[in-house]
Amino acid sequence: MEKINLNEEILERLLSEMTYYTLDEDNTKEALKYLKEILKGISSKSEEHGITVAYRDYRLKELNSFLNKILKNINKGENLTYNDMHDIAASRLTVLTLSDIYKVKELINNRDDINVLEEKDYIKNPKASGYRSLHMILEVPVDTEHGTKYVKSEIQLRTILQDMFAKLEWIIRYKGNCSEEDARKLERLSNTLSIFDFYLDDSLRDRKNTKEEISEIQLAQFRKVFDRLSGLYDDLHDKFYNQITNIIGDFDNRYNVLHKESRIKPIESIVRKANEKDLGCTTEDVLYNINDVIGFKLVCIDLEAAKSLVNRLLDGIENTENLSVAETSDHFDTPKESGYRGYKISVAYNSPLSLGKPIKFEILVRTLFMDAWALHHDIIYKDAEAKEKYGEVFKRLSDEFYSKEEELTKIRKNLSEEKDTKIDLVDTLSNYTNNKARKLVLENTQKNEE
Repeated sequence: MEKINLNEEILERLLSEMTYYTLDEDNTKEALKYLKEILKGISSKSEEHGITVAYRDYRLKELNSFLNKILKNINKGENLTYNDMHDIAASRLTVLTLSDIYKVKELINNRDDINVLEEKDYIKNPKASGYRSLHMILEVPVDTEHGTKYVKSEIQLRTILQDMFAKLEWIIRYKGNCSEEDARKLERLSNTLSIFDFYLDDSLRDRKNTKEEISEIQLAQFRKVFDRLSGLYDDLHDKFYNQITNIIGDFDNRYNVLHKESRIKPIESIVRKANEKDLGCTTEDVLYNINDVIGFKLVCIDLEAAKSLVNRLLDGIENTENLSVAETSDHFDTPKESGYRGYKISVAYNSPLSLGKPIKFEILVRTLFMDAWALHHDIIYKDAEAKEKYGEVFKRLSDEFYSKEEELTKIRKNLSEEKDTKIDLVDTLSNYTNNKARKLVLENTQKNEE
């Protein structure tokens, strides 16, 4: 951001806009909750709609970011106001394919409870930087003491590859130090990723799920076992999540870890895993012999960040009470036969509760490219016909993705240290109002003395 003189006129303007933000803050928070429910509902019925959801992200634009955006537009000579902004409450749904984006768009358009004001299709008309995404500007209903108010908000729809590019482009744009050569590389990369997206969309358009059928009797038997263990797994999940969060520490930021996900394996998947391992339907088999009932996935922006995170995790696990590394599987640089890349850590939890046997859980570390490939491949793998048709192609695609991964890492290495382009305007305005108040008190005191 260029330097700007924060004169009294500008400070008063910022104070006025801050008042609008503050007065409406409860409404925007409720609007964000509404967006969460919309996307959660779409995700819960994703299989029914033939959609694969990768990530859901939400954010409320912080007051300082809001004020900096106002200031940036003042600096450009533009008159942006609070009422002009539609992304104070914003959410993002990252899906598998281009077709998924437009299916979600239709689901949102068909809702009676929201008003879609505008659509910005940066997929059909990408920005000059190479940014691609579909933005939907809408109004969501919020109950207030004066009745229902419709609050402007935004939903962004992207494929995983578009999301990967957007995040890297965001870092470079806000650092403001990308060379012209690297900017051209990014633009070419965006075009390449777009071609991949079209290819993957065609490959998965008619995807079918041909998972192994499970008998209702077997499902009921395992459900009884798992119901007895569900409370324990909930407690262990929360415990492990907190331990991993502490280990990652300050490495967990938007420049390194982009997605941190966790899950307790669904009962159907537990049954399939038990069948695969030829296990019985007992508490001991489920608790001690299925090692990924609790799983975590950490998705990094590039390969360098992913490798640094793995080193931090390995050291942190060994130095955390009752945890140890049971096994690792490193497929960052050398893929599996299928083309899969990533790093898996099997973690053993040893405590009096485990009766002398460790309870294990799993941590997957991937880059966005690796995660994109894996999620696409999972769909192919579940469809015997698609696996036969596209299996070899996906192996080659893994190498293509890896080469692009290396290219991204090089571009990121060329960037200098991060520069914070934001001014702490909240603190600045607080000092300004305090000084103004003191000045008024002083002036009134002087008048009274006269």
